Amino acid sequence: MKKDRYDLLPGEYEGKKTKKLTAKQSEAEEELLRAIFGEEPKPRIELTPEQKADQAKREKRFYKEFEAILLDRLPHLEAQVVLLRFGFEDGKQRTLREVAEIMEIEPEHAERLERLARRQMWRRMAQKRT
Repeated sequence: MKKDRYDLLPGEYEGKKTKKLTAKQSEAEEELLRAIFGEEPKPRIELTPEQKADQAKREKRFYKEFEAILLDRLPHLEAQVVLLRFGFEDGKQRTLREVAEIMEIEPEHAERLERLARRQMWRRMAQKRT
């Protein structure tokens, strides 16, 4: 059974704008970039448990600040959709259908609210750059 767009988590959308690469295509693209820039891929650095804990604390603080900004700058319904969809409140990402059920609205309405919230966030970021 094929999932419709309301049953996908954030980042799973495979619409016209998103192109998934096969492993072979990814390797070829990486080789091409190395040939162009003459760089070897950087080795991954293993973090110590203390560094991982510090990183987790920073991420948690960042998400709390981001949540406060969302709640402050977006209308209530749009902020609620974004918070539920991306799991800012409890760490669990949800599909549009799940968000719609929680908020007792139609999935199409949840999708529209998410789209409006994204537009407003992009506009605010663009205003800060100028």
